Amino acid sequence: MRIITTSGALLLVLSITSLGMEAGLCRSDYDEGLSAYRTKDFKAAAARFKSAADAGDRRPIVRLYLGHSLYAGGDIEAAVSAYRELIKSSPGSREAEAAEKHLAGLGQFDRSKTARTGDSPAAREEKPKELKDRITVVAPRFGHPSVSRNTVNVVRKTIEELPVHIYRILDQAGARVFVATNPLDQFPDILDLRHPADGHLVCNEPGRTYESKMFVYERALEEPGSRHVGGIRTDSDIRLATRMQCAHALDYCLEGASKDPGFRRMFKQDVEAMNPDLAEDLKLYTHAGDAGPMETFGEVALLLMGASTPNGPKIREAFPRTRMWVDAMLKKTAPKRF
Repeated sequence: MRIITTSGALLLVLSITSLGMEAGLCRSDYDEGLSAYRTKDFKAAAARFKSAADAGDRRPIVRLYLGHSLYAGGDIEAAVSAYRELIKSSPGSREAEAAEKHLAGLGQFDRSKTARTGDSPAAREEKPKELKDRITVVAPRFGHPSVSRNTVNVVRKTIEELPVHIYRILDQAGARVFVATNPLDQFPDILDLRHPADGHLVCNEPGRTYESKMFVYERALEEPGSRHVGGIRTDSDIRLATRMQCAHALDYCLEGASKDPGFRRMFKQDVEAMNPDLAEDLKLYTHAGDAGPMETFGEVALLLMGASTPNGPKIREAFPRTRMWVDAMLKKTAPKRF
């Protein structure tokens, strides 16, 4: 089994595929940024364009407007960085040419020197950031408070303390972490959306995973139907939420390990040998189709990270073969070094 670094089979963990949330998020952020830019609210515009870019909107126009907004808002250093990133990621585009002109006007881009040395900003390769440094804080909406520095530090420390082989798999696969106050700050149209499995409000989830993108949320809603948020989750809850998203992201980064024939054989043997009372308690994990194996893989991966969960002891008892298979597979698959 190889680690994917670019593309692979689509696997949305704990997601509702029909929502199209991620694409909606990028488009909504861009549109809101454009509206703020036109009204000269450059700080808000920059926040929205950055949020769109961080969430995966790779269109050159997004980074160009990000640079313009930062420049107009007085943050010259950040604007220069945005322009340079645009030139590197979209060389030859009209937007990149516009960015070059802006940098030249700021004395930050010398085309003649570039032509002479062959070392253009687009050709320079920066050292890739490690997973622990690929943490993005999402700008709040609806008057929500910003994510606290403590929460970000807890998320980063949890990432750093992952077992080395698990960290390496996520790191090489390009996994990223986003920390937001509440899911509404990213998906504003899901206020009343409930999860189809048990009916809980999606807005109250502590985390969510889309492919290799992990989202951790600092606060739940104050009450159902209200956009107001409650208090900050405890450090232990933030740590568990972070580990949970890492566990589910592993499944995607390993090309859907929960669908591997070897995993399914061990899973089936464990389910068939399971005590009926235990099977009843764990029916979410023994569910037919892909849902049960996916949930089981995530819970088993959590155990291997050293996390304590309410269902942990029962999962350990119910899935011994599955747990051993996952443990061996993760250690075998992990890159030997960075």
